[in-house]
Amino acid sequence: PPTVPPPNRPGRATNQLRFLKNTVLKAVRKHRFGWPFQFPVDTVKLNIPEYNKVIKHPMDFGTIRKRLDNNYYWSAKECIKDCNTVFTNCYIFNKAGEDI
Repeated sequence: PPTVPPPNRPGRATNQLRFLKNTVLKAVRKHRFGWPFQFPVDTVKLNIPEYNKVIKHPMDFGTIRKRLDNNYYWSAKECIKDCNTVFTNCYIFNKAGEDI
């Protein structure tokens, strides 16, 4: 996913977006079970070629962090939507009882 805002729709830095970056994402990054969500899914390394057929909007917290660094988002709602997408993708792709 792109991490720089398109030229026709610049992003911004609001108090809410700074809070998400400095508090929420920091906590997620430090969480002991947060490591699988820090980078895009490597379908080759994990040998899951079907991932991109199942997941139409891949998202990870590393991409979200870059987006926050680049003032990609216009509102906190957009960032929260991406955060929710990370977990939704996890629930959609992985079966109940799997480690992730």
